[in-house]
Amino acid sequence: MSATMPDGEGKPDDDDESRLWHVDPSMYNPNPSRHHYLSDLAHRLKPIGVFGVVSVLFIYPLLLIYMGLTYGWVGFWGSFVGSVFVIGITLRGLGYNRNFQKAGTGSLGKGLVYLTLGFAAAAAVYQGLFTLKEWLVPVILVLLIAGLAFRLTRN
Repeated sequence: MSATMPDGEGKPDDDDESRLWHVDPSMYNPNPSRHHYLSDLAHRLKPIGVFGVVSVLFIYPLLLIYMGLTYGWVGFWGSFVGSVFVIGITLRGLGYNRNFQKAGTGSLGKGLVYLTLGFAAAAAVYQGLFTLKEWLVPVILVLLIAGLAFRLTRN
């Protein structure tokens, strides 16, 4: 069940067209040029890193709610979108973005832009609930019909 050819060049198989992602197994091979003292240091710091990651997993949702309660929707959405960008930059920096090339848009940058636009649209709907009140449903229907008409005329 390998995603690469037998020669190990990382080229996708013919049946790989139906998959949403491609895993490059070469990134999981240890680097033989690492020095022994760096390997030893990494081995000793691993439990601290695991504790840090687990604590962030538990603290982050509480911190996000605190930001929303303290600074309102701007603080909540700003910190949430900022964390999505940090995750995207981390994935790109570590080289894991190659695993998601076939998922959705095919580009991590496009996916983050679409995600940001989706969160902005959600924030606009919630803000519209408080500001426009009874006008929100007709405005959304007009925008959906206009978008559908635009899409149908482009084809």
